[in-house]
Parts: sequence; C-alpha cells; structure tokens
Amino acid sequence: MSIALSKLVATFIYPSGIILILSLIGLILFCAKRTRIAQRFLVAAVLVYIIAASPLVAGWLIKPLERDYPPLDPKTAPTADVIVLLGGGLGLPLPPRKTPQLVSGSDRLWQAAQLFNAGRAPHLLIAGGNVFSAPGLKAEAHYSAEVLNAWGVPREKILIESASRTTQQNAENIVPMLEALNAQKILLVTSAYHMHRSVSTLRKQLSGEIEIIPASLDIFITHNPDGGAPSLFSYLPH
Repeated sequence: MSIALSKLVATFIYPSGIILILSLIGLILFCAKRTRIAQRFLVAAVLVYIIAASPLVAGWLIKPLERDYPPLDPKTAPTADVIVLLGGGLGLPLPPRKTPQLVSGSDRLWQAAQLFNAGRAPHLLIAGGNVFSAPGLKAEAHYSAEVLNAWGVPREKILIESASRTTQQNAENIVPMLEALNAQKILLVTSAYHMHRSVSTLRKQLSGEIEIIPASLDIFITHNPDGGAPSLFSYLPH
C-alpha cells in the first residue's frame, strides 16, 4: 500500500473521519425522509465527537504508551554509541516560510541536542525523509541537522538517513548505518506516545544485537505537582 493511500485510509478510521461518515449518512437519510434512522446516525456522530474530544479519554488512551517509557534527564542518561533521532519534529520551509519551523514534536530535536552536548554519545543519527513529495526541498533530516548544528552539535558528528517515510522504513534503513559504526548501544529519541511502536519495530530489525535505551519526550499526560484534582476544563471536549 502506498504512503498516500495508507494516510487516506487512516483518515477514515480516525474519529474525525468516523464523525464525517456518520454525519454524511445521517444527512443523506434525512434528505431521503428516513428521519428516525437519520437521527440515530447524527446522535452517534455527536457521541463519537464527545468521546474523542474528551481530554479524559485521550489521557486514558495515551497514558499507557507514555508510562512505560518515562523521560530521561540528558545530564544523567546512560551513555551509548549513537543517539538515534526519528523524524517528524520539524516543519519544512514551505512558502511563505523562509526557514524550517519548530512544531509540536520539535522536543525530539532539543532532546537529541541536549543528550549529545551532555556527552551521552559521540554520534547522532537522524532518520527521516519527507512523507509527501516536496519538490525543491531537502529531506527533513537535512533541515534537522541544520537546527542541531545551530544548537551546538558539530556537523561532522551528525549522520543522516533521508529516504525513510515511515517508522518501518526508519528501522530498515538505519540498521546498516548502526552496524557500520559497530554500535552496541543506542539512545532512541522520539515522542513518548511513539516510543512503543518505534522500539518494537527497531528490535525486529536488530534481532537483539544492539541495546536500545528509550529517551522519550514530548509528554502529553501530566499531573498537578500538588496532587490536586483536575480542573473542570479537563472534563470538557476540546
């Protein structure tokens, strides 16, 4: 299945896609004078929205993914042979942008830079091409390297894998690069909710030959430091 087709299919199984389908069916049935059945579809669409947009539900789904891989302090993290940074944390310099843009997942780049600058590994490998075609632009990994260089990582210490477009391709393409470096241990940097899939996918490719140390960040689920109850806003869809 092509990348574009897989993204299209995923759109219709996400809550927004389900809501759209239910609403369209309800509208069609309403126009066909099937009012009672139409109402059921429209009510179902509203219920899906309320559930999917609830921070409590989002927290219930994401928390197990983040809990197993807590964040590391770059200054005290274990040392490794290579820091592996998975792409997805940088916006391309598409017009009218003049430079790459930091986005919600850009914590990945900051964590990788902090780990390297703290002496946790002598090499930093960036994996990530452009998911969709972007004529005239370099792959995301190249722009990420520029940002990391500006944050103190020497360019000669950065390795780039720029052909991958999925997590599976990330894993397939970086294994030969890690083997060429004779890496025995890596610090894997990606968003906490993405770490489960990343570790699992990479382990299948590595066959247990290289130790993976998860270095999660981009944490969504937090709690009040004083242990207080969540605010009313936490229960409202948004």
